[in-house]
Amino acid sequence: MERALDQLGVPHSFLVFPGEGHGLGKNPWHGYIKLREELKWLNKYDGK
Repeated sequence: MERALDQLGVPHSFLVFPGEGHGLGKNPWHGYIKLREELKWLNKYDGK
């Protein structure tokens, strides 16, 4: 997803949480932060 957004010139951020994989199961705050940032991005770029 990150590569596609980059190639399309869509502004984005790439979040990396140390010690986590795709599941983000080691620290519940990581999932909260990821969701918060995704919602902020969607609110800004969804076109509504």
